[in-house]
Amino acid sequence: MTVVTDTTAALPPEVARRWGIRLVPLTLMMGDRAYRDGEIPAAELLARTGQRITTSGPPPGDFLKAIGSDAHDSGPGPARGAVIVTVAKALSSTFSAAQVAAGLSDIPVEVVDSTNAAGGQALVAIAAAQVAAAGGDLAQVAAAARTAAGEVRLVGCVESLDRLARSGRVPGLAAAAVRRVGLSFMFELRGGRIRPLRPAGSRSAAIERMARLCAAEGGGDGSVADIVVLEAEPGEFTSALRDRLRRQVPIGLDLNGSFGSAILVHAGPGVAGLAWRRRDPSGVFAR
Repeated sequence: MTVVTDTTAALPPEVARRWGIRLVPLTLMMGDRAYRDGEIPAAELLARTGQRITTSGPPPGDFLKAIGSDAHDSGPGPARGAVIVTVAKALSSTFSAAQVAAGLSDIPVEVVDSTNAAGGQALVAIAAAQVAAAGGDLAQVAAAARTAAGEVRLVGCVESLDRLARSGRVPGLAAAAVRRVGLSFMFELRGGRIRPLRPAGSRSAAIERMARLCAAEGGGDGSVADIVVLEAEPGEFTSALRDRLRRQVPIGLDLNGSFGSAILVHAGPGVAGLAWRRRDPSGVFAR
C-alpha cells in the first residue's frame, strides 16, 4: 500500500523515505521560469525579496507517476492501492488534482484532505504510513489518515506581516501596527481554516503559549504529543520550544520541519510554529 503526499507537508525527503511516503512537489514560478519545490534552498527563496514568486499545486500526472501502477502493500495478499494525503483543499487546488489522478489510475486510490498543511499534514501522512506499514488495507489506511486529519493542530507565529501585506493577504495598516509595537502575530490552522489568534507580546511569549496549548490539550490524562517543530532552519526557536514542551508534556514522535516554499515566500523567514497530535501511551490518539 502506497502513501503519497505533496510537498506542502513538512516532510524532508529523508524523513519521507523513513516512513515510506512518496512526495509530489509543488511548482514555483519565478518570472517565466518554473522550479520544482525543493530545487531552490529556503535561504535563497527568502533572499529574493524583490522578485515575484508564485506557487501552484502538482498536476494530476505527477500524482499518477508517484502512485505507480504496481503500488501494493508489503504484507501477505494481493491488496494494491494508494492513499494520497493533500494540503487542505480550502487552501489549494492540490486536492482536486489528486482526485483527477485517482480517477485515472489503474489501481484503487483514496484521496484524503489533511485539512491542514506543513507539520499538521505531515502527521496525517505519517498516521497513514504507520497503518500501511502494519499491513493495513486501503480502507484502513485512508481511515487512519481521516482520523488524524480531525485531530492534528498547528499554531504558528510571524515576526513581521510586511510580506503578507505586499502580497495583499493582510492590510498594510495591520502590518505597520504589528511592526510598531513589536508584537508576534499568531495564527492557527485547523479543520482547513486559518484564523488569527491573539498576538503575543514577544517571540518568547509566543513559544510559551504554543507549549501551553499543546500541554492543555491532553487534559492531564497521561497522553503524549507527537510533534513537528516548524522553522525555516532549526535554530533558537526550535530549541526554546522543545525545552518548554519537555517541561510540560511527554513527547512521542519528534520531528523538525518547515512551513515549505509556498508559505515561506509569503510569510518570510520569521514564520515558525508547532504542529501536534495527542495520543495515550498505548498509541491511541486523543483529540
